[in-house]
Amino acid sequence: MLLQALRSGSSDDEVITARQEHETAYVTWSVERPGTLLLFRDLLSSENYQFVETGFKESLVGKVFRPIRLCLTTALGHGEDSAAVNRTLEACRIDELLELSSTCSLALAGAVSDLAGTRSEWVSTEATTELQRRARDSIGKQCP
Repeated sequence: MLLQALRSGSSDDEVITARQEHETAYVTWSVERPGTLLLFRDLLSSENYQFVETGFKESLVGKVFRPIRLCLTTALGHGEDSAAVNRTLEACRIDELLELSSTCSLALAGAVSDLAGTRSEWVSTEATTELQRRARDSIGKQCP
């Protein structure tokens, strides 16, 4: 919503509202993130958790979410100069970052889902190894 408001040259009030909603979502996500990681830790073996946590913190947060936030903040700094806003959004490749946030998030969620099943005593070592390989491949392809 904030990106749309910035791109469309919306009124100051619309941009302010979109920014406030973005900030609220960001704060909510920041508060919920540690709980999500704790849930992952409960669902996964230690080895699998470390792998997912690294993908989550370094790839998704560090290489996708932080650049998105920096890009939006920089664009907001241009105020009503819509040409500068659009140049900034284009220069930081915001559309690619947003697409990457979706694909990387889905890869990490899929890995958690698949790897959670490896804690069962009914899963063979071979099946566990294959699920780990697939999770690593998927995250490696979908996350920076």
